[in-house]
This record gives sequence, structure tokens and C-alpha cells, in this order.
Amino acid sequence: MTQLREGRGRAVFTVIDDNATPLPDEHSDQLHFKKSVTSTLEYTYPLKLLCPSLASSSNCQWLYPITFGGGLVEGDVITLEVEAGPGSCVLVTTQSSTKVFHCLEEKETTQHFVLHLGRRSLMAVLPDPIVCFKDARYKQTQHVNMTTNSNLLLLDWLTAGRMARGELWDFTSYASVNNVTVDGETVFRDAIRLSDSPSVSKKTAMVDFQVIGMFLVLGPLLEDYSQALIKSLGASQSYNSRCDRSQLVGVSPLQFHVSGAQVKGCVVRLATHSTSQAFHKLQEILEPLFPTLGGNPFENKY
Repeated sequence: MTQLREGRGRAVFTVIDDNATPLPDEHSDQLHFKKSVTSTLEYTYPLKLLCPSLASSSNCQWLYPITFGGGLVEGDVITLEVEAGPGSCVLVTTQSSTKVFHCLEEKETTQHFVLHLGRRSLMAVLPDPIVCFKDARYKQTQHVNMTTNSNLLLLDWLTAGRMARGELWDFTSYASVNNVTVDGETVFRDAIRLSDSPSVSKKTAMVDFQVIGMFLVLGPLLEDYSQALIKSLGASQSYNSRCDRSQLVGVSPLQFHVSGAQVKGCVVRLATHSTSQAFHKLQEILEPLFPTLGGNPFENKY
């Protein structure tokens, strides 16, 4: 009988100067924030939260949620709440891929994230991919509460499993829901569920693709970045160009009217034949933001 492990955590970040306003430097095209610090850090087993002081080379504070045991075991329930206070800059990332172990007793493994973004804050949620082992059952929800002038980067991606052991889409089920509200109004909802059906298996449906992912960009301070992504990733290919069938990348613009204000952004979706391909594409997409975030959270990993 698998023992239930229910871990809870809460992290709150503020700026040293309460009157800080994160405006772009007038002489630079990069975003600059006042120093962000941890004001609250609470967690219970098997969850642990780390905020290394030297992880970032900028004023952005990095947060690493980790679990004891090297991954998530059957029946684990992890709930994490993260709040970026007004004017703060926070990066939520991981030390390595999140491993979801097999579920032989058919108990689902779940993670719930609730993210609060204060006015003119930036929160970047850039974890390593989810890796579901054979027979794993995994469910994840991420609920984001924003204001019209807060800013969000949200990456949600997974691999086919332990590919080195020949496991390709051999997990039982995977479900992920991302919900974003601005001033209490739902503006974006993305849901994915992967499981075998009577007519087709996951492995057959995915063909040769081993990684799929979604990257969301929202907020006024990220408008120029978002427009650059739309221009570069959405550009039409020339008639004679060859299509790279091992890597599919698409982008869609987003625009919402909330509380009398416009909220703009974009959503990027990708599918690749390998983890290294996905990493290199994500690094290319994220590179303009590394100076603001204080580094590349995926460096030397893939």
C-alpha cells in the first residue's frame, strides 16, 4: 500500500524598496527591476523550497521547488502558492526534470500551483519538463491571478518518458490545465489530456514526436518581446524552403480587454523529436530575457 504524501508550500516575494517601479531603463531595451527578496517561505514534507542567493546575476529572485525522493511517487499531492509582490521579479524553475514514478495501485499523482502577480511584477515559470514513467498517472493545474499591468511567462512541457529505456508515451494518463485570470476575469485557459483511446494509442498519435509544450507570454512590459516572437515565429516560409518535420513551432497573438485596459501577449506551441531540439528552441526564444532573469535556468542541462 502506497503511503500518501501531501506537501504544501507558500512563497511570497517583495522588493526592498516598497515604492519600486519596474520600468525599462531609458538607455536599454532590457527590463530592470529593484531587488526582489523572499518575505515568506513555508513548506511541508515532501516539498522543499529553495531560494539560492547566488542563482541570479540580476535583481530577479529564483525559486526552486523540489521533492524528497527524487520525484513524485504514486498518490503524491503537492500544492504550491507563489506570490510576486508589486514591482518584484521572480523566476520559478526546477533543478532537473520532474519525474513521475509509476502508479501500480492506480492512484493519481497531482500538483496544484496558484500564482499571484502584483502590479507591475514579472513572474517567469520556467520548469524543466515533466517526465512520466511507464504506468504513471499525473495531473497538474496552474491557476494564475494577474492584474492588467502585471507580466507573466509560463512554460508547460513534457517528454514522452524515459526514452533511454525505450519508454515512449507509455504512461497511463497525463493531464494539465493552465488558467489565467486578469482582475478576476478568465482570459486564457489551456487544457491537455493524454491517454490511450479505444481507437488509437498515444504512441501512435504522437508518431515520432517525443516532446510537446506550450509557452505563454502576457503583460505590458512584455509587449515588445511578444511582438518580436510573433514576427519571427509566425513568418511565412518561402515557397521553395524545406520544412523541418522533426520540429513544429507555432505562435498565436493574444489580446484581451479587461477593466478598460488592453492585455496583449502570445502563446507559442512546439513539438519536437528530441529533448535537445526542444531545449535549443526554447533557449532561442527565451534568450532576450536572460539578462532580466539573471541567467539561463536550463544552462548545462541538455
